[in-house]
Amino acid sequence: MGLGFVDRELGKINTSWVKKFYCNFFRATLDSIYIHGRQILVTKATIEDALHCLPKTSATDVYEHAEVEMYCMTFDYEALRCVIATPDAPWVMDANNNKPTGMLFAHLLREARTWHQIFAHYVMPTTHFTEIPVDMLVLIGCVMEGKEVYFPS
Repeated sequence: MGLGFVDRELGKINTSWVKKFYCNFFRATLDSIYIHGRQILVTKATIEDALHCLPKTSATDVYEHAEVEMYCMTFDYEALRCVIATPDAPWVMDANNNKPTGMLFAHLLREARTWHQIFAHYVMPTTHFTEIPVDMLVLIGCVMEGKEVYFPS
């Protein structure tokens, strides 16, 4: 599944570089960051290399397919809820009450909570743990169902 980076021994970490990376991480147009005067590209290839992921094997992975379905309003949110949350878990809806934007952490199943903690610390860093956004929930659902996900995307 490409999660070898979770158990890998980290070795020596330059905390100054880590802080500089995350100061720039949440920019909407992030394609590179500057650390100590050097430009570090943030591309799928560099992330793949850093995480020691296997190369992508198909044109689209399950997560990318789900993103397309959400955009086209054909995504099955009820099927996702059955995988990641209690049956009566309410969705947090958008301002127009048209589509889900997330779910409260309290409604996630134990396994989904565990995956959220892993992803929030290693894959999709976040500063908010109360309301989990749909993109994170989709990623959690894909992994819980054993589907192949290409993490550098």
